[in-house]
Amino acid sequence: MKPAAAAPVDDEAAVKWLSGLGDSLLNRFERVGADSDLDRAIDVKRRALGADRARLLDHTAMKYDLAYALSRRFNRTRSATDLAEAINLARSAVEAAEPDHVFRAPTQNLLEAMLRVNTSRPDSL
Repeated sequence: MKPAAAAPVDDEAAVKWLSGLGDSLLNRFERVGADSDLDRAIDVKRRALGADRARLLDHTAMKYDLAYALSRRFNRTRSATDLAEAINLARSAVEAAEPDHVFRAPTQNLLEAMLRVNTSRPDSL
């Protein structure tokens, strides 16, 4: 039997469910600090974003959420891969968002913070 998060996703309800599961795992990570919750939240959020090929949900918000989770993992692990993926997702979300989109400003702030961290890393020069 497959876990629910690994089941095929083919409708809006399933994408919403995955997105909500990712949010719950990220919230639990914020409260408890278990790296496994953060890793699983990232995996589930990636799956939700990738599964929503019909763009049934708000991709700007979904990209922000995944970028935020990756930035939190970067803060713990200092993984350049996580930082690069977070920057790319945030940049893509900002570029696609309408000027008055509710997630545009928070995503711009997250992108700015990650770019600042990236340019201060010795290996980025």
